[in-house]
Amino acid sequence: MDFQIPELRLNVDYSDQPVHPEFADQAAEIWYDPDGQPCAYGYHADNYFWMHWPGLATYRFDSTSNQVLAYPTINGWEPLVEDTYSRSVLPFVLQTRGWQVIHASGVECYSGIAVFCGVSGVGKSTLQYGLTQRGYHPWADDAVAFLPGAYLTQSLRLPFRVRLLSNSIQYFQLTSPPPPASTPFDNTENHLAPIAAIFILSRADATQTHLSQLGITRTRPDQAFAHLLEHAYCFMPENQEVRKSLASAYLELVSSTPVFDLILPNGLDLLPLVIDTVEGTLQKIIKNHDKHSNH
Repeated sequence: MDFQIPELRLNVDYSDQPVHPEFADQAAEIWYDPDGQPCAYGYHADNYFWMHWPGLATYRFDSTSNQVLAYPTINGWEPLVEDTYSRSVLPFVLQTRGWQVIHASGVECYSGIAVFCGVSGVGKSTLQYGLTQRGYHPWADDAVAFLPGAYLTQSLRLPFRVRLLSNSIQYFQLTSPPPPASTPFDNTENHLAPIAAIFILSRADATQTHLSQLGITRTRPDQAFAHLLEHAYCFMPENQEVRKSLASAYLELVSSTPVFDLILPNGLDLLPLVIDTVEGTLQKIIKNHDKHSNH
């Protein structure tokens, strides 16, 4: 398995033009923005995989090369082209070479990586950043790459920048968003660590009380499998082999990793209690691991 993170290269040969979605081998996969408008297309053509972001760039990649080629639409937008690659294209590139990627954030703790997944805006980045203020090392924001194994699921650290909503920036009394947590495409060493636990985040509704010590529950593997698939990155999901590989990877993930449902209170007043709850759960996992290791 190739652990190198593919680097982005901008096309400077203007005689070399990208293949657009209408010329794909099959109908392109379409991603939509929150307003329901198409924002990206994924497809296969000319023996390459492609992702097209209208008005920004088209990206070309395959399953073996350590470079991804970007065709910018407009000069001067290179920083946005690079940011879109790191955040939104790289997860799909990795999937074409055997990795799986889940929409999640994460921190590195004593026993491995604690992963927080959920829909956009639920509080993944806020919880991750709050834990880093207690000494945990940031691992991911928005995309956690993993490779299942028989006993351990390994995660690959990707370049990322923590993106906090305005209310979280105010809560942490930041004057500006946090800087990038890692140098993009640093392949000097393999940044690998086992996944210790996964927390599926959701918000309390009007009928639920504030988070208490009972606000977190262990999820059965079958339920965890269904919930985690909702947050999986998947390139060309109509392909039968892609679906088979995806399902197999997530089955291995939930069979080897404890998964918890964590209901978050609305607002940030109880964030310290949420972090206490996560820390307590991680400590129990460590104790259980140590207990089994001694037998």
